[in-house]
Amino acid sequence: MAVKANTPGINAKGACIGEMGSRVRAVMTELNDEKIDIVDFSDDPATFIANSLSPSRVNSVTITDEATRSAAWLFPTTSSPSPSARKARTPASQPS
Repeated sequence: MAVKANTPGINAKGACIGEMGSRVRAVMTELNDEKIDIVDFSDDPATFIANSLSPSRVNSVTITDEATRSAAWLFPTTSSPSPSARKARTPASQPS
């Protein structure tokens, strides 16, 4: 879920997560424990992509084709998502 505050000084991501994760946990419970990623929205596509790839650090994001909304990004060679982050971003297997 991408979030952005309309009021300066408001932490939109923190407001959605809630104190000690209470708000996001309530939503996850309603969604049968579906995991939710909350990222900071940006009107700049490159910044938005970098935010979406968190917690990994991103060296650069290049919009390769605006018409097809394609982009390429580079990670530092020493930065890779933690095993738990990789697992959280791996789609669940669909039953055959």
